[in-house]
Amino acid sequence: MVKVSSKTNPRKLAFALFRKFEETNGKEIVAQAIGPEAVNQLVKGVAIARGMAAPKGYNIVFEPSFADLETKDGKISGIRIRILAC
Repeated sequence: MVKVSSKTNPRKLAFALFRKFEETNGKEIVAQAIGPEAVNQLVKGVAIARGMAAPKGYNIVFEPSFADLETKDGKISGIRIRILAC
């Protein structure tokens, strides 16, 4: 599970996602974000990773969904994204 915050650097996230795809031969990655800024960073990171992966033959797609996430303050709604390489 990759947790993304509003302060996550999208380029570093993209490199991390790309490395994970290479290590696992394109196995699914799940990421989650809470708040609009964090979701924005996550989507930018996936878009950058997609551009990095294309020359290696990976087509990265993602499937967003809502998720009830546990925090120290209780349950909160967030976004969970399944990132897949086709």
